[in-house]
Amino acid sequence: MIFYKNNSILNQSLKKYESLFKDWDKDSFNDGSIDEIAFRKGDVKIVFQEDLREHITNFSVLHPQKRIVKIDYREVVVNNELSGIDELKEKLWLLQNKNNVEDYEVEIYVEFLKHNSLI
Repeated sequence: MIFYKNNSILNQSLKKYESLFKDWDKDSFNDGSIDEIAFRKGDVKIVFQEDLREHITNFSVLHPQKRIVKIDYREVVVNNELSGIDELKEKLWLLQNKNNVEDYEVEIYVEFLKHNSLI
């Protein structure tokens, strides 16, 4: 069974950035263990996914021909064309062993997207 939660912590964390995604299609998914919000514009898909057991927000930016960036449990895999990678890794490293910081994780990811003109 799939549940859609407009009041989820992830959705609340993204709410303050809605204006940045106004021209993007939005999809939501929540099965009780994963809460996912995805934005799609053209060939680019941006995914924020919270592991509801660990309360860690994973993040990826995808394109049909390449993975632009993927962050799973704060481990970063990126396309070398992006800037601000060291700052991104440093901010995520500072969150080691911290859970329930969804607002801060989303802020880090949105700032990274803005820095790279992806939104």
